[in-house]
Amino acid sequence: MIQLILKDFNFNKKNIYISFLVCLVGFYLISQDGERYKILACTLIPLLLFNFIIGKLCFIEDRDKVFKYIQALPIKKSHFVIAKYFEGFVILVVSFVFIFIENFVLKILNKNYFNLDLQYALLIFSIMLIYVGIFFLLYFRFNYQVANQTLVVFYIFCLMGYKLLELLNLDILKFMNYKYFNIFLLVFAFSCYTFTFILSRHSYYRKDE
Repeated sequence: MIQLILKDFNFNKKNIYISFLVCLVGFYLISQDGERYKILACTLIPLLLFNFIIGKLCFIEDRDKVFKYIQALPIKKSHFVIAKYFEGFVILVVSFVFIFIENFVLKILNKNYFNLDLQYALLIFSIMLIYVGIFFLLYFRFNYQVANQTLVVFYIFCLMGYKLLELLNLDILKFMNYKYFNIFLLVFAFSCYTFTFILSRHSYYRKDE
């Protein structure tokens, strides 16, 4: 499984460099437009990194029928699915570390920066983790083209949620301040991620039937 992960990142070095460069510039430009775009920056950076790196890999694997090649190798089928889910999790963690580091650098340089805290990051991270799990589930169940449509659905869902909060005059920050809210959300997100992994593994087992 480790070889699969190393293979993916070594094969995708160019996209990794490009994606971090795009995120570096993108986060800076968004941050200069003010605090109200914080949620955009905190969702856009993980989405860009995930789609530039993992999404590109999934596209190539689907296009070149890598599934059949992997199945011919002396490795467990489950390792291929585990590797993808591990990579997705790592990309999310790295993306939020990236966000906090660049935001801190902007603060030191006396540039506009966002008022970020761990609670806010956990909220967005949990939502993104659920998204990534659903992406992989559709990828293993169908193909990359179907999985990639989740990006549009995700943004529509976020927009509807944001408008609903405005309509009901609810402040998401108040929910974040409730005791154990973020912990509950994080546990729920990991549960969803695990559940989609089980379904993805089952779907991958059936690909050669």
